[in-house]
Amino acid sequence: MADYQACLKPASAEVYARSLGKLIEFALAFGIPCGDPAAVQRIYHEKLADLPEDLLAKAITRVTDIWTWGNRLPMPAEIRKTISNELVYRKVQLCRAQVALLKARDRERYLSAPKIMITGNQNEIASEK
Repeated sequence: MADYQACLKPASAEVYARSLGKLIEFALAFGIPCGDPAAVQRIYHEKLADLPEDLLAKAITRVTDIWTWGNRLPMPAEIRKTISNELVYRKVQLCRAQVALLKARDRERYLSAPKIMITGNQNEIASEK
């Protein structure tokens, strides 16, 4: 379970700064206007704060590889779109693991509960006395 949760752990602020720094470097290298880099990093960090470290890096790499609009930076939603399938897959896997864990706990609780055995028909038992 911890592995699934670790795969969805948001990246640290330092990792975001480094990854978004690559996006700013990309913009500057190709003459894309980006305004104040600190403001851009703050805005993008707010919108992409839930992404794990590896997916954030992958998203930045993918979007800079395919970006054709030379007059603007990719929007956070466009960055997120490049890794949306992987993010959804991880979330689904975590949900499946949580459901499996709950079922296992319920099964253990069921198996450890005291059993009451009723045999025969209640009317027959009462009439035999």
